[in-house]
Amino acid sequence: MLQLLKCYSERRCIWFFIALTGFCFLLIALYFQYILLISPCVLCIYQRCAFLGLIGASLLAAIYPKSLLRHLGILLWIYSAAKGLQFAWEQVKIQSDPSPFHSCVLLMDFPSWLSLDKWLPFLFAPYSDCASQQWQLMSLDMAQCLIGIFAIYLFIGGIILISQFVKPGRHHLS
Repeated sequence: MLQLLKCYSERRCIWFFIALTGFCFLLIALYFQYILLISPCVLCIYQRCAFLGLIGASLLAAIYPKSLLRHLGILLWIYSAAKGLQFAWEQVKIQSDPSPFHSCVLLMDFPSWLSLDKWLPFLFAPYSDCASQQWQLMSLDMAQCLIGIFAIYLFIGGIILISQFVKPGRHHLS
């Protein structure tokens, strides 16, 4: 199984598929923002950045998946998924115990050389408080759903990372 995963990780189509899933989640976020009129908070924007990290990691690995770029892409993928999970978890904590002493900031904290909220405000500007729960699916709010999504990305990334240390067997696919 791990040999098969390693073999698949050396193919571009898998990396493009992972980038496509991240892109779809960004489109869903924009659908929620502009069609359903659910305003994003600071932590929502940071989670969007985590999806951008997943997309970037996948495209980096897709450049030449049989090289060291694949390993760099996997590490960036795991980091992005872990950060997305961290932000989603923080948002759930804020929503489960709303308090003026435990809330998120209202302004983005991007570095000055990467002011995404000023360059692309339609995608990266926050308009809401992190404590507000504006949407639910089967009694799960958006942040809880994102915990599951980022956990799946993290789990798959971890398995793919482990598979990189497996030596190919006799049935190695080319």
